[in-house]
Amino acid sequence: MNLLCLLLQFEDVMISVAKECMPHYLANYLFQLASSFSKFYEKYLILKEKDEIRNSCLQMARLTGKTLKQGMHLLGLDVLDKM
Repeated sequence: MNLLCLLLQFEDVMISVAKECMPHYLANYLFQLASSFSKFYEKYLILKEKDEIRNSCLQMARLTGKTLKQGMHLLGLDVLDKM
């Protein structure tokens, strides 16, 4: 699935998790998001792209990281700052 579409689904996933008390929905979503970002990262050589594309890719990477961090925090998982 497209990375941007997945990022836009975060709120809907959170609503489903809260309504149905099913935290595994969030875990599954985060797995899909991480997988989608991995494919995105393979496709675009972010720092070698033209300015406009590079800036868009960097924003997507930042938003993906923020979403993953927030989702993992909600699941009670610690997030590393660096690897």
